[in-house]
Amino acid sequence: LNLMCEWLDLPAGSSVADLGSGWGNFSKFASMNFQWNVTGYTLSNAQLNYCKELAVKNLIDDRVSFEDRDMLVTTSPTPFDGVVMIESIEHVGQKNLVSFFKEIKQILKPDRLCIIQTSGRYVARPFDRWTQKYVFPGGYLPTKDELFFAATNAGFRVEEFRDDTPDYIRTMSSWIQNLESQRDDIEREFGKPFYRLWELWTHGAKVKFEMGAMNLFRLRLRSSK
Repeated sequence: LNLMCEWLDLPAGSSVADLGSGWGNFSKFASMNFQWNVTGYTLSNAQLNYCKELAVKNLIDDRVSFEDRDMLVTTSPTPFDGVVMIESIEHVGQKNLVSFFKEIKQILKPDRLCIIQTSGRYVARPFDRWTQKYVFPGGYLPTKDELFFAATNAGFRVEEFRDDTPDYIRTMSSWIQNLESQRDDIEREFGKPFYRLWELWTHGAKVKFEMGAMNLFRLRLRSSK
């Protein structure tokens, strides 16, 4: 989170869009540590309600807001000083990448930054059928070339690209440890098949990152003037 904020390099009071804001961790971190005004977009009612409560609980609801909005339609009456996407562009889909980056360009002020962290690949391939059915319906991991083409076609300049796959291997290890430590509670609330599904997926995904079949990409993109 700190790397994303350091890359944006914005003064206090700046406006930032958090597209696909998840459980609100980036918005909370950026607001509390950098005093930015952050707007998060999500389509999950559970995440929306949780994030609104999170903002109130941490006394940042005057600077942080969350909206029930499809990030694929990113209209905003006032352009933002920065845009962040952390593990959410995987939901955009291969055919929508070019048009999506053009949408981002419209809500970002000229000569400002869009920061993206995504699971990706170097060679295009779809998810396996099991993952598509049970874990990630409609998901797609973009390739480096697809991201570069879509971004530059929309008027962005790629200032930095990093393959930080070792970071995500550590992340997957932590997820597995947390999952397995809570096995009894998870099975009691959601059932054994639910636990087994996520146990299989987390272990399998970790192996794919270790093998290089999936990678963690971080991009810093600057909009044209």
